[in-house]
Amino acid sequence: MTELAMSVPTAAKRYGVSSSTVWAAIERGEVPCFRVGSLFRVWESKIPQHVKDRWAQAGVAAEQPVYPQGSIVYFLAGVEPYVKIGFSNDLAHRVAQLQSGSPVTLRLLAHLPRGTHHDEKKYHRRFHGSRAVGEWFTLTPEIQAEIDRLNSGASI
Repeated sequence: MTELAMSVPTAAKRYGVSSSTVWAAIERGEVPCFRVGSLFRVWESKIPQHVKDRWAQAGVAAEQPVYPQGSIVYFLAGVEPYVKIGFSNDLAHRVAQLQSGSPVTLRLLAHLPRGTHHDEKKYHRRFHGSRAVGEWFTLTPEIQAEIDRLNSGASI
């Protein structure tokens, strides 16, 4: 049986992610592509399993986002390797605002319940060496450790 090459939009639809997410993987060199006329194509067999797994997780998260209520400090994943650390009293509304300007699906990585602006600023100071721009930080082992700690339910 001959494998057919997929267009980038077809690959995105098959894996439940945006075309921008597929393009980002191509640009990072994770997914090889080739050009046929004016269209770029990918072979499904050439998409590494870890990329398919990551896309599957992103697709599930995008289908059913469940956001905590109340005031929180949040860690959102956007374009890899960046994480937004912010504060909101209405996270669903805030994510919708941010999502409208993002080429990739934003995912909630962790949150601090009953978080305050003061808590948000403490995180910004703590991770200042990893700041990319504004409230976006490069995901470092230290930030990942804090995300893991928050998700474990451990206290400060």
